[in-house]
Amino acid sequence: SLKPIMSKLNIEIKDYEENFESEECDSHLALIIRPEREKFCLEAVCIQGDGIKTLDYAPKSKSKLRRGILCSLGDISKELGKIIEYFLQNINDGLRIIEIYFPYQLLYTDVDNWHIINDAKQSVPILRDFDIVIHASDRITGVYNFRYLKDGWKNLVEVLSLEPNSDIIQQNIETVNRTDKLEWHQIENNLKDKIGMKLAKPLLDNKSEQEKFIQAILNGGVPFAFWLKCKPSRNRKLEQIDCYLTSECLNNNLQQLIKHVYEMRSKAYRSKKPEQDLGYHLGFVCDIPDKIIKIKQLQSRLQL
Repeated sequence: SLKPIMSKLNIEIKDYEENFESEECDSHLALIIRPEREKFCLEAVCIQGDGIKTLDYAPKSKSKLRRGILCSLGDISKELGKIIEYFLQNINDGLRIIEIYFPYQLLYTDVDNWHIINDAKQSVPILRDFDIVIHASDRITGVYNFRYLKDGWKNLVEVLSLEPNSDIIQQNIETVNRTDKLEWHQIENNLKDKIGMKLAKPLLDNKSEQEKFIQAILNGGVPFAFWLKCKPSRNRKLEQIDCYLTSECLNNNLQQLIKHVYEMRSKAYRSKKPEQDLGYHLGFVCDIPDKIIKIKQLQSRLQL
């Protein structure tokens, strides 16, 4: 089964099991993005069952130091549209899932606004036709980040082995209630003894603070983290997710927790006023070591 490493789940789906367990989704597309000077290198990957191979969408670069497509940040969605078209024509016409591996600098990218050109030559939101799963590519390329995650996963297993009640689980989750003058290095150190994180106040559009926050999660090694993307209101308090932070939801590779977040997301996006639902404003990252090990098989071939 597919065990996605979630860091953003702005997608609309009707049934979690149908989308992630169906044979129609045996093949899906992954796009690995990494910074290269002032631009970004895009490497397309085809995942079929347990097999992973590079997608021969574009000829290999003449440079032995880089593979893939080099483009600006603004052109990533355009290039992705071309890659999707190639995938549908040459690999599988049942494509539903697209995984995007962003470097930490881009993990706040809002893919809700990404559009692609459909068969009728119309520009349509990519989320209308595909389920997008965002990962942190730094888990693959950063040796320390992955090592920290394995330690964090060990903490999670040890806590769950005690059959903890909700109070004990909450005690093992780092909750940050303010975002001004944060000591990010200290937060990283605190996370190394925790199983998760909640940032109850939004960072808004401060790009520097957003990057420091993402780095703290990666270097802190926690398996999952939640945060708000806007100012909280009566209808969107982060405490609403506490009912999902139970032993039942955190067992079995966090699949139940992931399922509930999907349900919150899809409910919000089906609503006439999505901004009133917590799911519309909820940031979520969830990293699973087994999936990262699988993707790391590409490292030598993609020269990440």
